[in-house]
Amino acid sequence: MKAKIRMIAMGLVLGIVGVPFVYSDVEWQKVLSKQNIDVYTRAVTGSECHEFKGETIIDAPRDICVGVLKDVSSQTRWMPNTNTAKLVRALGDMSDVLYHVTAMPWPLQDRDSVVQRDFLPEPGAMIVNFRAVTDAKAPETKTNLRIKEVTGQWIFRAIDDSHTHVTYSMRCNPGGNIPISIVNMMSTSLPYETLLGMKQMVKYNESVN
Repeated sequence: MKAKIRMIAMGLVLGIVGVPFVYSDVEWQKVLSKQNIDVYTRAVTGSECHEFKGETIIDAPRDICVGVLKDVSSQTRWMPNTNTAKLVRALGDMSDVLYHVTAMPWPLQDRDSVVQRDFLPEPGAMIVNFRAVTDAKAPETKTNLRIKEVTGQWIFRAIDDSHTHVTYSMRCNPGGNIPISIVNMMSTSLPYETLLGMKQMVKYNESVN
């Protein structure tokens, strides 16, 4: 049972990013601290699904870390159970729309999502807001269950020339027949696995460049 829950958790990770993030007034509760990654969760007013946040420091310049997120083609390599990641359309230099397919363990139906992400530069930082959107170029299919409730944010803040503080937060309702209790249990592993994957991808990119 624990292994199955972990598979579900990994399957719902999304490298997606749209409009300014909506914050809750509930305090964060730390639920995990492992491999220099801290994970927090909190309840959201009006929703059964918890919001999560992960924080870590990556030993690489800010622009290198942002570059990993921008590279859509690499997301299937470091985002857990992401079977498909492709660009739907570019919306200028700092915004785009992505399509993802996320594998789920049997008997659950695979999920897909269409999301817009906006890159917002600030002094010493890059803010990336995201949310689910609809797009005629990525219609719903019978094969996958469309995730329609996603909102989140990445923050890349330079500590110095070779270290970046990274924050990844998200609210997501995967829909379908997954019990809310399991969805909220996943809030611990989702940000941990995502940030660990990014760290590994950054390290790989530096080793081959």
